[in-house]
Amino acid sequence: MSQQELSQVYWQIGQAVAQLHTIRFPHFGEVAANGVVLEQGDYLNALTRRAEQRIARPHLVTLFLDVLNAHLDLFSDIQQATLCHEDLHKYNLLFYQEQGQWQLSTILDFDKAWAGHQESDLARLELWTGMTGEGFWPAYRAVSPVAAGYSQRRPIYQLFWCLEYAQSSPEHIADTQRVCQQLGIQPPEHF
Repeated sequence: MSQQELSQVYWQIGQAVAQLHTIRFPHFGEVAANGVVLEQGDYLNALTRRAEQRIARPHLVTLFLDVLNAHLDLFSDIQQATLCHEDLHKYNLLFYQEQGQWQLSTILDFDKAWAGHQESDLARLELWTGMTGEGFWPAYRAVSPVAAGYSQRRPIYQLFWCLEYAQSSPEHIADTQRVCQQLGIQPPEHF
């Protein structure tokens, strides 16, 4: 694709993700098959429970919860539950070409979605290579604002992903080490 085509694709991704995040829920928690949110209290409680359910290895759960507890103040202003896809990567975004233009067709794979906070999706998108290129942020912000504290919370969300999908591949280890360095913590010795 040309740079202009890529920019248009990123614009569409930003706009679509922002539209997902306009879907609000009355409280935080897992979304049942019937669309009802299984209430799990405030955001920190719901995020803690999600970490306990999604991170497979106990020592990694402990690592994440220690980091979360050390930064509780960063999450005190999060009050509104929104739809979080939690798996927005290049294989879950389908495009088609129409009259020489790439068009976003659909977003797939909502099996990890929950009533969380949109920043979790944004942090994962920023961690994954090639997901927030030129055009993404203006399109996203045109539909959904980004809170001032997001940049401070971003590495915590990214750590969650690194520990949830703990792999010993060189790329994953490098991502995890980079996130841990941003947080000022030691990376896990083993996954």
